[in-house]
Amino acid sequence: IVVVLYHLLESYPTGLLKTYISHGYLAVDFFFALSGFVLFKNTRIPLVKSRGLNSLQQVIELAVLHHHDSGIACVNVVVAGTNDHANRAHLSNGFAILIIFTFAFSFNTVQSNTICAAFEQAFQVDHTLMGIILTVLTLAIIFGGIQRIAKVSSIIVPVMALGYILLALVIVFMNITHLPDVIKLIISHAFGWEQALGGGIGVALMQGIKRGLFSNEAGMGSAPNVAATADVSHPVKQGLIQTLGVFSDTLVICTCTAFIILFSGVPLGGEANGVQLTQMALDNEIGSGGSTYVAIAILFFAFSSIIGNYYYGEANLRYITHNKIVMTIFRLMTGAMVMFGALASLDLAWSLADVCMGLMTICNLIAIVLLGKYAFRLLDDYLEQKRQGIKNPTFTKDKMKDIEQDIECW
Repeated sequence: IVVVLYHLLESYPTGLLKTYISHGYLAVDFFFALSGFVLFKNTRIPLVKSRGLNSLQQVIELAVLHHHDSGIACVNVVVAGTNDHANRAHLSNGFAILIIFTFAFSFNTVQSNTICAAFEQAFQVDHTLMGIILTVLTLAIIFGGIQRIAKVSSIIVPVMALGYILLALVIVFMNITHLPDVIKLIISHAFGWEQALGGGIGVALMQGIKRGLFSNEAGMGSAPNVAATADVSHPVKQGLIQTLGVFSDTLVICTCTAFIILFSGVPLGGEANGVQLTQMALDNEIGSGGSTYVAIAILFFAFSSIIGNYYYGEANLRYITHNKIVMTIFRLMTGAMVMFGALASLDLAWSLADVCMGLMTICNLIAIVLLGKYAFRLLDDYLEQKRQGIKNPTFTKDKMKDIEQDIECW
């Protein structure tokens, strides 16, 4: 974390930050962290996944991608993504299809479901009515141009996200004396004898991996769709930046959400689940305004995430074909899945996302295994330049003579 922060302050590409916020991807991260957090019903533990492996995977994904990337172009709309590095493993078209189904369809189902659940809890709005509103807005934006949402998202989403973080920290400090008991509860219910003998540890790890994957996407190969648009002097820089997202998304934000729920004393394992559990917890802590704030925040976070996920799908569909009829059908299907998410149960929405995430991860890990050696060579080159006192390491393709002809952007 210290190394990443050091490089962040020293050489962070400000252009990426603008792209990241303006396209709504900050919303993607904070929405995943806020609504994607899950408590395992039986053991009552906040579920998180291993940090080290995921961080390493993101370094490899981004380094390999920036090393091979052919998707960066000097045009207004940039199309880039993991399919560029997956292509070297003969998986590009299949991986592009998986991204389309995972993000534009299954993830948007979860996000639509979450918005509807939040508004039902806060304002008693019917799922069908909310689904129709979301579907109409989604289709209006994706048919009218993706840039329409950028200005609003770039202003509101960061404010709402920071507001949630501050709110979570205030609640943690208000209950600071109970923090040791909460941590003890988490550890005892995760690693106790009862859980070990009953297989609870294995189930908790499996559930934690699935929800952690949804939260930070590390290992899926999806993050490069955004990060590939960054303009950096060395591909390892962007890999290091991505690891910071893994830390902040899942470990910090999701843990704060867990503390809010456990501090509040709301019953776990009951009818309330997902975002409604968080709303009930905030209502107990700060009054009825907590549920309303979460509902409004989720609307901005999740809706801009729907648009961001559509961009993922569109970028990868354009990688396969530029047929206008196919693109129109894809847009209509995206709207249909938003409506489906509003009507589907929480378990069905998450199960669909889990299957798609698993398939994406398997495909991406194959590419990482085959291409990871180049990432480690890039990392060695980067570290060597830092040891030589070079503050801003650079990379050019002539440093790798054996694959120089395959490198297009360096």
